[in-house]
Amino acid sequence: MKPNVLRALARVLLPIATFLLRAGVSYKEFEALAKRAYIHSALEEFSRRNRDASSTRVSVFTGLPRREVSALKNDIEAFSSVEDSQDPWVGINRPGDVLTGWFTDPGFSETPGSPNALNSNAEFALLAKKYAPGVPVRALLSELISSGVVRYDSDGKLVPSQRYFVPKADADKLTTSLNFNLYSLASTIAHNSDPIRSEQGHIERFVGSDRIPVTYADTVRSELREMVERFSYEIDDFLARYEERNASARAHLTNVGVGLFYYEQSSYEEKTPHADHPDES
Repeated sequence: MKPNVLRALARVLLPIATFLLRAGVSYKEFEALAKRAYIHSALEEFSRRNRDASSTRVSVFTGLPRREVSALKNDIEAFSSVEDSQDPWVGINRPGDVLTGWFTDPGFSETPGSPNALNSNAEFALLAKKYAPGVPVRALLSELISSGVVRYDSDGKLVPSQRYFVPKADADKLTTSLNFNLYSLASTIAHNSDPIRSEQGHIERFVGSDRIPVTYADTVRSELREMVERFSYEIDDFLARYEERNASARAHLTNVGVGLFYYEQSSYEEKTPHADHPDES
């Protein structure tokens, strides 16, 4: 099993190394984070199995020197709470949260998918404070307008032109993709591959074909984009029906979702199966 995992990991690390290099992340920085992640995960595994998590045991489990484990264990709490110390704009798609609320919250849309036109003073400020607390309203509105996803109508009211937000800066795009897409997929893989889990596996499917003629590539790409967007809106509306919008209930909420993305690569470089993979359960 391990050789297959290593071969698959080598393949996965190639695009990861590509976007990390483009973002200016050095190998040393990646290595430092990887060490902390290994130790953090080892401690969690020992805790789940009710085993003593001594530095020696963690060292044997991870392959890291015991001296490094002992030194880094003291830093794990800071590593674990890194999300709490981030700036509200980093790693959290606040503009996207606002758009989602605008399209799905009954207080801001007549029906799911039909957002109301809002005045920029009281109404939009109320929406912003509900879905992007802590973010300056003017800065948020400026970001949405400059990104082209919100505009003023003929009556001077604000209307959204689309229900998803893509950051303008490449660094912000990468941060959002890492936090939402790659992290969520990796978490699902970790859950489904857990040998001692008692609950059912999460749905994890992949559909692809390596038999698409290049002459049809543009057509397929365009039609799949429309299909995925329609499906994502249906899921958005579905989740909205079950959302608890009372901020005081936050401690009793869980985060669920479905990841959707399009891929394209030369069939001569990478072979992909022509199949719908079964659920991991």
